[in-house]
Amino acid sequence: MAAIMTDRSERPPLSPIDLAERWGCSTTLIYDLLAAGTLRGFKLGKLWRIPVAAVEEYESGSPAPVDALESKDTGEAGQRSNDTTDAATKARIARLEG
Repeated sequence: MAAIMTDRSERPPLSPIDLAERWGCSTTLIYDLLAAGTLRGFKLGKLWRIPVAAVEEYESGSPAPVDALESKDTGEAGQRSNDTTDAATKARIARLEG
């Protein structure tokens, strides 16, 4: 079974903690980016995982593809919530870049 693991060409996905350490930021920022859809990731049960390719896309400024599993809710209340999350995420990113 070890031979199967060593033959994999894909790099394992990162946890939010690993990515926060890589970027020197809080895990809260990582979770905010995931929730807003700004950073592509997936859930394994309750745990978030972020593919290395998605991290590299984000770091290079390439737009992340929209996940097909995003909420279809277009209600006004939901929109306000997304706007608030986006504003908070942008503020945190500006502090990191600043």
